Amino acid sequence: MKKIIVSLIVLVVLVMPCYATWIYQEDFDDLSVGQYGNNITCCDGVSFFSEETAFLVITDGSYDRGHGIEHSLPNKLSVFNPPSDLWIQFDYPVNNVGFWLSGAYKTRTIYAYDSDDNEVVNYTQLYPMEEPLAPDGTPWDVYYDRQEYYINLQGDDITKVLIQAVGFDSFSIDDISAIPEPATFILLGLGTLFLRRRK
Repeated sequence: MKKIIVSLIVLVVLVMPCYATWIYQEDFDDLSVGQYGNNITCCDGVSFFSEETAFLVITDGSYDRGHGIEHSLPNKLSVFNPPSDLWIQFDYPVNNVGFWLSGAYKTRTIYAYDSDDNEVVNYTQLYPMEEPLAPDGTPWDVYYDRQEYYINLQGDDITKVLIQAVGFDSFSIDDISAIPEPATFILLGLGTLFLRRRK
């Protein structure tokens, strides 16, 4: 019994610092610029994919299909040739996902799903256009293409995130981060202790 209690204490000490850190963080700065097709699986812990009508690109500043300064800055993951959804899939369940969204100017809904494909949470980004022109005198698509918005989704057992396609509106994401489910790290820690005991 004493060994079990000590093992649990060791587990908590080992697991909690790991849980407090991001299990996944990608700024796309270390990826080669260019066209990647419909799937990017180069990163540990997460993959990105889109429908056949689009392709994913790590931007280099020359991909300016709209008029967006933010949208065309280097080293973002962009979805071109829309309309097409972008799926983000995690290898392990997370309870918090955050990323910057840019280049979009039409109302866009983002969904998070659990491992059973149930919707956990959704977020709608609105782009109001009350006047004929934007505040700076430019068309609304030019104005909003230059904006960046931080999207944060929180919920239990998130394994997939969907950024829904809206018309012919390309968009980009950057600096995506995810926080693990506590249970995931506890199970990993228990497995590590079990393997050590067997040796």
